Amino acid sequence: MCIRDRVDILAFFYRATLEKITLSLSDRIVAVSEFVKKTYLAGYESKASVVYPGVDGDVFQLENMGDRGEIVFVGQLNMGHRWKGLEDLLKAMKILKDEGMDLLLNVVGSGELENYYKKLAQSYGISAVFHGRITTEKLVNIYNRCKCVVLPSKSKAEAFGMVLIEGAACGCGAVGSRIGGIPEVLSSLEYSYPFNPEDISGLISAIRVCMSEDIDFKHQRRSALRFNWEKTAQAVEVVMREIA
Repeated sequence: MCIRDRVDILAFFYRATLEKITLSLSDRIVAVSEFVKKTYLAGYESKASVVYPGVDGDVFQLENMGDRGEIVFVGQLNMGHRWKGLEDLLKAMKILKDEGMDLLLNVVGSGELENYYKKLAQSYGISAVFHGRITTEKLVNIYNRCKCVVLPSKSKAEAFGMVLIEGAACGCGAVGSRIGGIPEVLSSLEYSYPFNPEDISGLISAIRVCMSEDIDFKHQRRSALRFNWEKTAQAVEVVMREIA
């Protein structure tokens, strides 16, 4: 039995036991997206409120207003997060290179599959830098070198898509799959490029459009900061007062 199968089994038993008990006993439930409320909280919607996470604009700053020619993927590189879609992105990068668009891909994250992804990128002959786990300061620096942040998830486990608003706060165009809570994020951003999950051609097209777009970095940042922790805290306070 592989790791992913064991994770799925544990998740199933958790949802059927502890999660169900916890939700039943809760007076109010906070969901990070409408998708989570309608999907995972079906049956509990009457006591569920959607409160979106926020991005810290003081940390994720717009520092580079000049040319950008790179893209970035941020996520854990382990079996439990294979659904983040890095393999699809590497395939897309190979096709783009074969078609004359040789972009530098920054991969941020670590896990037991890191060497596997490195070898796959090498076999494809694409330009990719694997940064591993890094500081937030370095991540902000990478976002500011990149034209696009890409989240090609393939699972409904993607409840929101935090990296998209982090990157957008630094001026990146947001490329994301139409799954889970990602569409809610993309619909709020000034420059967003959706595609269907597991659609390599759609992913390639979205990257091409993003890279060719004349993105107004300030406008993109402004749209990302609609998701901010002050607004999140205020919304959570409202929910807490309802049960006080």
